Amino acid sequence: GVAVGDDEAQILRGRAVIVATGSVPAWPPVPGLVDLGSETGRIAAADESLDISEVPPRLVIIGGGVIGVELATMYAGLGSRVTVVEVTDRLVPSADAEIGELLRQALAREGVQVLTRARVEQVKPGGGCCLIELGANGEHRVLEAERVVVAVGRRPNVERSGVSELGLCSKDGWVAVDEHMQTSLPGVYAAGDVTGKVLLAHVAARQGVVAAENALGVAAKMGYDAVPTCIYTDPEVAWVGISAGEATERGYEVVVGRSSFGRNALALAAGDFEGWVEVIADRRYGEIVGARIVGPHATELIAQVTALMQSECTIWEWERVIQPHPTLSEAVGEAATAAARAAGKPGLRV
Repeated sequence: GVAVGDDEAQILRGRAVIVATGSVPAWPPVPGLVDLGSETGRIAAADESLDISEVPPRLVIIGGGVIGVELATMYAGLGSRVTVVEVTDRLVPSADAEIGELLRQALAREGVQVLTRARVEQVKPGGGCCLIELGANGEHRVLEAERVVVAVGRRPNVERSGVSELGLCSKDGWVAVDEHMQTSLPGVYAAGDVTGKVLLAHVAARQGVVAAENALGVAAKMGYDAVPTCIYTDPEVAWVGISAGEATERGYEVVVGRSSFGRNALALAAGDFEGWVEVIADRRYGEIVGARIVGPHATELIAQVTALMQSECTIWEWERVIQPHPTLSEAVGEAATAAARAAGKPGLRV
């Protein structure tokens, strides 16, 4: 391959190449957005929003996905009056409607204004602030804010990195790979955001291992059935696998077990007991197909479910796991027990 540095090009030789150039923030084609950001520095991509040196009195976040709600939580906690603008009908469209509504209520308690079905039409300067013109639910309105953060998603980093010149097959601009992380060119693998599979750091890390193993001649496959998603809001939200509705659509005979942190000793002692755990399984074979956790340390607790799904544990085996007391993990175990009881004894429904 050819590596181009600041001053010269180098020819590097190897039996395999791994493309891991990541992604960059996507900017919507809104008039004035890029130009005003360059001129005033008042508009930042989500990555850059962590470098803001002063807490803005008013902040508008364009995009109500995972990153948008996390930034809203952070800046509201620091004292900003935050408005989140989301083009779809709910927050975090990648989650189900219940979680989207829960996060809307949680942000409202922090004083965050959420505008759904709203599209930014133009951004203009306005005397020391930005004027954000919206079309929201058939009405025109204008927001004023000292800062604007763009959090509408990511796009593959292929132009600036030179990857676009390699002739790799792509899907909507993302580098196409198979389950071995192999691209369309022999000996060229790809891992991370540039593949467009699941844009999460822990997925990228696993993809990198799979790509490296195959590049070294060790057969390995990448799977996405047990990928945890975490949202660092208050309360925390995490899920893995599929929802009960999606499981039903796929033909599973769905059973659901649910427990509340309101009955958990450690959560009550800590005074942080808002939320619940939901475990989704298949009645016929006891397969664990998903889980959702809302509440204290949800992003840590989801790891237990992920590990059991990856190891193909059944809901009946999980029911027998002894959870330590007093811990938050007891709530996870109680949800699993509820699902196992709903499924009945193993073998009766096969």
